[in-house]
Amino acid sequence: MKRYFAAALVLAVGFLFTAGSSYSAEKSYDISQSANTQPQLVLQSVVTTDDATILNMEWRATENQEIAVFPPNHEMAFYITDSKRSKKYELIEVEGIAVKPLIDIVEAGDVVKFTLTFENIPASMKSFDLIEGRDDMEDTVQWHIKGVNLK
Repeated sequence: MKRYFAAALVLAVGFLFTAGSSYSAEKSYDISQSANTQPQLVLQSVVTTDDATILNMEWRATENQEIAVFPPNHEMAFYITDSKRSKKYELIEVEGIAVKPLIDIVEAGDVVKFTLTFENIPASMKSFDLIEGRDDMEDTVQWHIKGVNLK
């Protein structure tokens, strides 16, 4: 009887220690790809986890201007999609840049580093497009980076 109790205790303690642990398969990709629509916008890197897809971005101001991004759940917010546009991965969080209706005023030569966090993309997705705005407005001056390859 004592052996069974000891074995159960060891299993229970092991479960308690591993229950709070995260075995997230985090992967990081160096990208350094400029936007198709405005080369001042650069996707520096992508981090994928079990919970999210994190894009580390830069805006390299070539003139004095106002910049901002649309908030999550806005019809004009960024999203990630495959080249066929079969599924959208929604924006969850924005850090390091103003979220509309607020704006950042930048001067020529400034570099603004910011992070966009999205729903997690599947591990099988090795290429995606980053789109700002609605599909029917793709020809407007929004920020798009197409053909991002995760290698």
